[in-house]
Amino acid sequence: MFSAMASSPRRLFASSTEFPPTAWRFFVLGLAILGAAGLVAFAAIRRLRNEAALVIRSSEVLNTITGIDGELTKAGSARRGFSLSNDSSFVYQYKSARDHAEDLLDDLTLFTETSPPETQERVQALTRAAARRLDRMAASIEDVSRGATDRSELLPTDADARNLRNELNLLLANERSLLVGREGRAELTELVSEFTLSAGFAIAMVLFFLAWRRSLRAALQRHESDRLLAERALQLDVANRQLEQLLFAASERMQAPLHDVQAAASTVARNAEGFTTERRDAIDRLSHGASRMSRIVSDLRTYAELVGYEAAHERVPLEDVVRRVLRELAPRLAATNATVTVQSPMPAVIGDPRLVEWVLTQLVDNAIAFSKPGKAPSVYIGTRPADGRVQIVVRDEGIGILRDYHARIFGLFERLEPETHSGSGIGLPIAQRAAELLGSRVRVESEPDQGSEFIFDLPVARDTA
Repeated sequence: MFSAMASSPRRLFASSTEFPPTAWRFFVLGLAILGAAGLVAFAAIRRLRNEAALVIRSSEVLNTITGIDGELTKAGSARRGFSLSNDSSFVYQYKSARDHAEDLLDDLTLFTETSPPETQERVQALTRAAARRLDRMAASIEDVSRGATDRSELLPTDADARNLRNELNLLLANERSLLVGREGRAELTELVSEFTLSAGFAIAMVLFFLAWRRSLRAALQRHESDRLLAERALQLDVANRQLEQLLFAASERMQAPLHDVQAAASTVARNAEGFTTERRDAIDRLSHGASRMSRIVSDLRTYAELVGYEAAHERVPLEDVVRRVLRELAPRLAATNATVTVQSPMPAVIGDPRLVEWVLTQLVDNAIAFSKPGKAPSVYIGTRPADGRVQIVVRDEGIGILRDYHARIFGLFERLEPETHSGSGIGLPIAQRAAELLGSRVRVESEPDQGSEFIFDLPVARDTA
């Protein structure tokens, strides 16, 4: 269960792609507590192993001490038997008991290498006392073997035996005390390990549950938010469509009176032979204003079309698009004596033909509008490759743009030269919006009096890559 939670917490707690921060905090805290409990339990288990090893070592020490006591007793009995009976079989029993006792003393020294210094000192004292006793037993057997006659004198009271017994008893008592302490610590360590794991797991489960509950609550809130957003999006779409319809209707209604004003101004201008210069200027301003207002209304209608426009993705031959743009702008090009140079051949790109045409139309129209006074506009349309895409370039020799205004010119109704140059203030925003629908952006490179270069890029069609 834990491995599943650790490997896929999002899948366990929520099917949503977003895990709330508070839920993450609960989850991470639960993992931290579970990890800490595991570390404590691991340390406790290692300590338990050490204590268990010490308990086993204490048991071996006690068994060894008991064995030494038994072998020394056997050696003493064999010495007495030989002293009383001069039977050589008792000598064999003595040597066997002595060998076993010495082996057990070596084992005891080995077992207590890591014991406290007090225990090691007692082991050394026991080893010395046992060696003295065994040496005196050997001397007594040697005396009997040489033919001592008063056998009763060979059985004196042995003070070393009492000393040896005291050392054995002290060492046994010390090891039993150590054994009891080690067994107690082992039991306590086992309890700590079990309690830590149980408590850590329980706390982690509570925190995981809180994380899951927070995640579920957040998911429900997100679903509710998504529902509200969908409703708002629908309302906004309806409002956009209504606004688009209003712009279309307003542009249609406004064009008719504007055409009437232009027609009236033209009629008056043709019959203005007796008018003063001031009246002629007023008529010219009226005609120019009506023409400009008609263009603004037309551009607003184009901008409104882009609001809900869904771009296509198809092969677009740029040469065909440029031809349509120049054909549409032919009257304006003729009126301004503009020269347009077009690169040939031009590649095909992937995009929406109408949007590409809108971008190029506005960029070429902008190049004509902002030409240098007294000089016929000169415009270049070309392309250049750029990492699997095609950069489409419209360059002019016009008045140029200060670097500080490179971003501003794409805002609605931003006209840097409103008095000296014509323009609706909507053309470049139209070009930028159309480029964005194509997945691109229009950028400009320009300096004052050095002309301007407008660039946008599109994916190249594979057959022309």
